[in-house]
Amino acid sequence: MAKIAFSELVPHIKSLELPGLDAQLNMAPADRKQALELAAQKAVQKRYAAVSVIVSTHQNQETITLIQRSEYEGVHSGQLAFPGGKKELFDANFYETAVRETQEEIGITLTEQHFVRGLTPLYVPPSNFEVHPYLFVTSDYLEFTPNLREVAAIVPLPLSVLLDDTAVSTMDIDTAYNFKIKTKVFTFGQHTVWGATAMMLAEVKQMLLLARNSAISQI
Repeated sequence: MAKIAFSELVPHIKSLELPGLDAQLNMAPADRKQALELAAQKAVQKRYAAVSVIVSTHQNQETITLIQRSEYEGVHSGQLAFPGGKKELFDANFYETAVRETQEEIGITLTEQHFVRGLTPLYVPPSNFEVHPYLFVTSDYLEFTPNLREVAAIVPLPLSVLLDDTAVSTMDIDTAYNFKIKTKVFTFGQHTVWGATAMMLAEVKQMLLLARNSAISQI
């Protein structure tokens, strides 16, 4: 399939209908659709968070910025994730949460100039969070200043890996609940992405494929 720069896909991405939960479920554990939908409906005192999906195109190296969470007493300890966090009362909206948390966690300031669009919110039963992802793109050199209390490492995920079906496999993953689950994962280098982050990446992947097909059809 033709190689098209991400910057050329942005107008198409903005006009797409979001693939939504159906795309996210491509990377969910087996038989999770009904369980996820039911859990989201029944969630009591649900908490809210927002994350930033940052596509960097600096020097034509197209990557998505992931972080490795520091080890802590929690369900997402040590996992790969997007920068972001809990919505606070002083945040006017979820977008503001994503921007603020990104600056606090990795020292990157995002603006409306970088903003592409919001993605589909995802409810995460283990932590009782509804996560709102926002897509950004920047050609700037990203000079990270990680908050070491929360971020153990910055991990760039190449878009070429995200779009490579051979990067997807099924694994048994150890969870924070002392049992294993069988789920689809993205693997690259020594890294494995699974769970909510992989599900949100699945929607991004589907959008990239749809946007690329749309761009090609107009050539």
